[in-house]
Amino acid sequence: MRAYAETERCRTAFMLGYFGVGTVTDVEEDRITVLFEDEGYRTLALDLVEERGLLEVT
Repeated sequence: MRAYAETERCRTAFMLGYFGVGTVTDVEEDRITVLFEDEGYRTLALDLVEERGLLEVT
């Protein structure tokens, strides 16, 4: 938690890096749901994911 509070980079990118590898399970008009191996499901704002290049196709 301390690393999150002290980071100088985008907190969303920090959290996605923290969550690790995931699988997109649903895409809606304004959000995307990702199942992360270690953290479970997370729903993310699609515009921010696209704008900041937060996910990679592997």
